[in-house]
Amino acid sequence: MESLIGATTTCELLAGVRNSGGEAPSLGLIKPRVSDLTVSVNAAYQAADAGTVTTDLFGHEKDLLEESPVIAKFKYRCESCDCGGHQQSLIDWESGQLARRNRTRGAAEMLRLHRERFLDEWCSPGRDTHFYVGNMHQHPGDFLVLGLWSPPATAAGQGTLGL
Repeated sequence: MESLIGATTTCELLAGVRNSGGEAPSLGLIKPRVSDLTVSVNAAYQAADAGTVTTDLFGHEKDLLEESPVIAKFKYRCESCDCGGHQQSLIDWESGQLARRNRTRGAAEMLRLHRERFLDEWCSPGRDTHFYVGNMHQHPGDFLVLGLWSPPATAAGQGTLGL
């Protein structure tokens, strides 16, 4: 991971897409300064029926992917000097699983537990949080938070894998 740390920022990734004609990096590991996480109930959510399947391009059956019961969006600044801020959706698998596991506790509790895990725990001052961000093929200018890497921070402020 160390070679990727500091290699790019969200602002640089976005500028690359605007200026490249489609030949810019679509993935990056960025260091955010997180200011907030909004979590709301996904009104379009419908639990998948157990055993519901679909087929891939080759006709092989696959379990239908179930969307998340919540919509979570991080608000942050990247390490670019002139960063005006970013707001990006979190589509991490663990986010969806956490919401599905807690949805029976009621909406308010489900949302509270989501903020607690992703904002209070993983983005806490005691962590050296980084986001894996990536764009979508159909919308290359729209980056999403694909996942978090959040090792404990050391005294020097750098993360460690604890190995």
